[in-house]
Amino acid sequence: GVCWLSVWVQCGPRIKTYPWPAEDIISCATAESGLKAGNVDRPSLMKHPLFPLGLLLFIIIGGYVAWKVYNSPIVRITGLWALGALAVYWFATSGGMYNIIRGIPLYYRGQNGKVVFWMEVSCTACTVFMTAAFKVITAATA
Repeated sequence: GVCWLSVWVQCGPRIKTYPWPAEDIISCATAESGLKAGNVDRPSLMKHPLFPLGLLLFIIIGGYVAWKVYNSPIVRITGLWALGALAVYWFATSGGMYNIIRGIPLYYRGQNGKVVFWMEVSCTACTVFMTAAFKVITAATA
């Protein structure tokens, strides 16, 4: 028989792209083992006969949900929108967008092995800022 683990170890360094394409894995495995493999079949969801019906249902149900949310009373609360805007502003200015754009992870393992989140540094400032903003908004909209 063929030891697939040894084939995998031998083929791994030769495949340069990640995630490894199925065609590359098959070509490497067949070259190492001498076995034959069939073609990789990747059927498209859009070619399914029920796709148009599913798309139509998604549009209808999505429109209905959007209409219900638009007409709900929670959408008309000004203070809630202001808090949401402040939360987005805080996230963008606290380094969240900077970290996402540059691919910095949201957490890492510290020297002691514990998980450290990037927001732990400014957690106290965040709480003070959001509490003060909530008080100002509720006073302004009351």
